[in-house]
Amino acid sequence: MYRLALITSALLALAVAACSGAPVLPGVGSATRPSSMAELAAYGGTDRQQILEEGARKEGTLMLYTSSVDTARRPLTDAFVKKYPFIKVDVFRASNEELVPRMLEEFKANRNAFDVLETTSDSLDPVISGGLMQVYKSPEFAAYPPASLDPRGFFAPVRESYVGLGFNTNLLKLADVPKNLDDLLDPRWKGQMAIAGSSTGIRFVGNVLLTKGDDFLKQLSAQDIRVQQISGRALADLVIAGEVPLSPTIFDSHVAASKQQKAPIDWVPLEPTVVNLGVAAVAAKAPHPNAALLFADFLLSQEGQKIYVDNGYGSARTGMTAAATEFKKRYLENDVPDYIDAFDKWQKLMSSAFIQA
Repeated sequence: MYRLALITSALLALAVAACSGAPVLPGVGSATRPSSMAELAAYGGTDRQQILEEGARKEGTLMLYTSSVDTARRPLTDAFVKKYPFIKVDVFRASNEELVPRMLEEFKANRNAFDVLETTSDSLDPVISGGLMQVYKSPEFAAYPPASLDPRGFFAPVRESYVGLGFNTNLLKLADVPKNLDDLLDPRWKGQMAIAGSSTGIRFVGNVLLTKGDDFLKQLSAQDIRVQQISGRALADLVIAGEVPLSPTIFDSHVAASKQQKAPIDWVPLEPTVVNLGVAAVAAKAPHPNAALLFADFLLSQEGQKIYVDNGYGSARTGMTAAATEFKKRYLENDVPDYIDAFDKWQKLMSSAFIQA
């Protein structure tokens, strides 16, 4: 009778847990702690933080893949290590044009090298469809508007930056530089401008096409705009050096970081201003799943978001005070339903209008 009572009591406890919504892992019962990435990513128990910290202590490290510039990334990783000194953060930084193929090749070779991906949302489709990323939950999600979160659950927004006109303040005055797309056609700027040959330049072409049309793009191509096969950050450095007087494919966040170092560069929006949405995602086969989820939580936290904002980024988190962004914005991924196909079209147009012109 005593044994039967124990069994009955255990079954009743499981039933109550199931009805209350408490997590019960398949086939093992509620007493079993989550351990795999899939289990940890879905876990929402009150002991989640404790479980992740204990697991991360054993892991001791994590690998971050990012397209973010070091001036913005380093304060985040330094603050994270200060909070969790038992975790060492290794970083591989590259443009998305290099980062995405590397990830796909590693996955194909069954090399599970990275834990967290911090990059722009426009590059995620291949790695999500390829099965590299894990749907995850974070208690920090509650501080974000539902519309800002990926409805599938693969990523969450950690930074917003805006692409506009960067110019060298030693060469040009604010009063004289273009203030809108039409101003780019002024004859005085012929041969003076350059655009990034990365996705930043491609998205610029897409924005011009959507805003002003084909004829305007043809007129713009007559301005002898150079295409620099470098990132937006590297192009900003050329503007600072005076090698490129002005460029319409410069990130405001890069300019903000450079101005803190007294660099001769400034920025103005060219409406509608393209928004680059930076997000955090975790690897489905992360070698350090506990540390990965702790790091994603940190990037989304108020502490992490303040670091982003202090480095010139905008934040989607409720209650965060970002830099003034009183201009019309364009979220290309939202405005263009067939974004992937459109991106390919814009890339070909950039080549025909500027590279081969």
